[in-house]
Amino acid sequence: MASNAEPIRVFILEDEGYSEESMVNEINKADDMILVGTCRVLEEAVDRVLEIKPDVVLIDVIFAGVYDSDGIVEFERMKKKLPDLKGIVVSGYGESKLVKRAFTAGVRGYIRKTDPRALVGAIRKVWYDDDVALEPGMERYLADVASEKPVVLTERQREVLVAYAQGLMIKEIAAKLEISEGTVKEHVRVLKDKTGLCTKGELIIWAIRNGYLRVAPA
Repeated sequence: MASNAEPIRVFILEDEGYSEESMVNEINKADDMILVGTCRVLEEAVDRVLEIKPDVVLIDVIFAGVYDSDGIVEFERMKKKLPDLKGIVVSGYGESKLVKRAFTAGVRGYIRKTDPRALVGAIRKVWYDDDVALEPGMERYLADVASEKPVVLTERQREVLVAYAQGLMIKEIAAKLEISEGTVKEHVRVLKDKTGLCTKGELIIWAIRNGYLRVAPA
């Protein structure tokens, strides 16, 4: 995919050499992406990412010999410092609880290692389209994460929800909807109150489940 825009800056967090090499090869084939770093040591990941400031981080979940953390936990720490950071889990594990945890932590994609060709497409969906990239069938795993209570949203609240779930910052939503940043923040607060949710990741899942945000297969 040729583009005049700046290439997508990708960072890989993966402890298996073979899997890392496979991802590197796929990224190097894409003319709209550039690999800016890799890390095989989970404990070093946050510092490396904060230093490099990539656009997208590819995250493995389970790291050999690490029992008190995992890739999802470390990505959540990155996200707190770099709110614009996009994350995609690339894992050999696809259990529902991991998918749910990942999206609650704020990732925008979850694909398996078994199909490395899906990697580039997932990165593009997450970065260019502000979309969510999931392997076909995985969206069902998100079904019971969000609030079960019925929620009625105003038209403006729906607009703010979609923009917020797509990854826009508060000031960007304000400019897009031609309202103040304070009004956007109040709408987000009301959305969280109405849904009973606390994090942006949970709101994204809720928006997917309730048809406000399209889920594109990876």
